[in-house]
Amino acid sequence: MNTLTSDLLSSIADPQLRLGISEYIDLWRSGLKKQANSSIRKTMQYFDTLDENTRRVFEDNLCKSIENSKTDRRLPYEISVRLERSLKQSADNNEMPRSRWYCMLFCTGSQMIREIYRKHPDDYPIAEMYFSSLLSDLDFGAHHFPEGCCISEDHYHECVSECEQLFSIHSFADALRSEFSYYKALYTAYYSWDRNCDFSEFCKLHGIGFTAVPAYYYTE
Repeated sequence: MNTLTSDLLSSIADPQLRLGISEYIDLWRSGLKKQANSSIRKTMQYFDTLDENTRRVFEDNLCKSIENSKTDRRLPYEISVRLERSLKQSADNNEMPRSRWYCMLFCTGSQMIREIYRKHPDDYPIAEMYFSSLLSDLDFGAHHFPEGCCISEDHYHECVSECEQLFSIHSFADALRSEFSYYKALYTAYYSWDRNCDFSEFCKLHGIGFTAVPAYYYTE
């Protein structure tokens, strides 16, 4: 997997751990996935016997590599399950940047990310992840427009309020701001639409680009 790189290997001080990770990478790249998974399982069992400092250095270097590369963030299960447990403990203790890494790799949904953001509101990467998660909620909610909304109106207003508060603190990229403005306009149109005309045409009249996804209904 792309998350395990040669740069990461060079940062591993323990020879046996380095050899085990290297073997996994070679097997995986050769398409021998069963053998690779068996190899990493044994390597991580050895990892569990190492002292806490050695384990944390490996975890920190791995997270830094993932954060800097911004590419494939998938990890082998044997590494992922241990890393999630370790980073969750760090996040519970408000440790940075490990709280950010936990958010980056394992938080799913705006509610989980919000909890960490509330503890670290000045950390821009966490703020950006939280903002993006709110946009994902809005995107999900609008997925079946105009047949219905997949999130509650209260949650929509909560997302808008949170996004606007984030705007007042952080300078996000124009693309993110534009996406938020689009969803805010789209939802405003949806909640003001009286159902007496085609919603796509209604949006067009208000300068909002929208094409409804066809809905199909089946009866027995």
